[in-house]
Amino acid sequence: MNVLFNSLSTIVSFIFVLGLMIFVHEFGHFIAAKWLKIRVEIFSLGFGTRLFGFRRGDTDYRVCLLPLGGYVKLAGENPEDALSGSPDEFLTRPKHQRFLVYVAGPVMNIVMAVLFLAVNYMAGIEMPRYLKEPPVIGQAPPESPAAKAGVQSGDLILAVDGRAISTWKDLQIAVGSSPNRELDFSIRRGAQQLSYKITTISLGRGEIGSAGFVPYLLHPVVDRVEPASPADKAGLQKGDTLVRVEREGQAAEEQYAQIALIYGSEDKELTVTLKRGEEVLQRKVVPVRMNVPSNPGYSGQGRLGVSFRIPSLVERYGAWASLNESVRRNYEITLLTFDLLGKLFTGKASLKVMSGPIDIAVYSGEAARMGPLALIGFIAMISLQLGIFNLLPIPVLDGGQIFLLLLEGLIRRDLSLHVKEQIAKVGFILLILLMSVVLFNDLSKHTSSWWSKIFP
Repeated sequence: MNVLFNSLSTIVSFIFVLGLMIFVHEFGHFIAAKWLKIRVEIFSLGFGTRLFGFRRGDTDYRVCLLPLGGYVKLAGENPEDALSGSPDEFLTRPKHQRFLVYVAGPVMNIVMAVLFLAVNYMAGIEMPRYLKEPPVIGQAPPESPAAKAGVQSGDLILAVDGRAISTWKDLQIAVGSSPNRELDFSIRRGAQQLSYKITTISLGRGEIGSAGFVPYLLHPVVDRVEPASPADKAGLQKGDTLVRVEREGQAAEEQYAQIALIYGSEDKELTVTLKRGEEVLQRKVVPVRMNVPSNPGYSGQGRLGVSFRIPSLVERYGAWASLNESVRRNYEITLLTFDLLGKLFTGKASLKVMSGPIDIAVYSGEAARMGPLALIGFIAMISLQLGIFNLLPIPVLDGGQIFLLLLEGLIRRDLSLHVKEQIAKVGFILLILLMSVVLFNDLSKHTSSWWSKIFP
């Protein structure tokens, strides 16, 4: 029943997210055309068979069978149409007006992203506290790329490939966008400034880059205790702060150092010093092998049966500050998107980082089940990407049409209908190839997990 509910919520969320974004995009074209007094023949919510609607002026406002977005049909927008020469036809208008109509769709998606993310900032966005802190290395597991290169606990990352790094958030972006690549790391260790070359690996279905290190998190707080686990039997409780874990002369106070010591202490007694309120307690506990996948890079599989809480903070602003913060964040994501596109074209990033309809559907369902704010944040991110994608100079997209207008303005004459048709054909083929690659990536990411669920 839970699987059925999740599947239905995923489908409904996908239709809502994609439909809303495409509708907003087409509404941008619509309001620009209306503002310029270009005749709009059809404004449709959905595609396919017309279900119902009404006519006002020259425009047929309709709702169609397939709810995935919508479309706008302008009078005289296709060169092959019989044009009457009427001033309200699209192709009779000057190039700068046609430019405004084309660019209005992607701009509306970008505006939507800014407004939706601003709503999230007003409500409050919770994030791990360490993302705002300097990138001090807590642990680098022995088999991780960072450890093999010589990175140690306590190292401070200063730069990656010449790009200055000031927070863990900066570090995650720099490494996460560069899977399976050799990167130059500038590191401060005490008074020394060192350089290391680290070849990243890729993790997860999105092939996110990773060097294997984790942040420095002092004195972890217990978030959950598994029933009948060693921790439960020893009397550990949710909310306890693990100040120190010791065994035979070894001691750890930082979260990942504690985890490493626990993992390597199967069937060996540990002394755990914990703080509960104002009281400091000590407990003896023996980690055992438990039915939980072990973290790669750590030897042994000792477990206490606890999970730790990552300290978090909430970013919340007033209306104007939320809008400013949203603009800044969307600008950062835009720069990151173009950086990633550059890496794709130069072969420095895998095509598997691209997401298609299956990924969007899966993430839409996950976001919807997390709550309205998570869904709003997801819509903002996807809307921004849709706006950017549509501005790329690919024929048949808005960006391709804008590029042709700029080219015609540069050469001071219109391209022939035959040339435009050939460009459109090439663009259509390129778009189909791109979508095929993206769809194949989606299938390769999800098929194996679906297959294992059907045939465990």
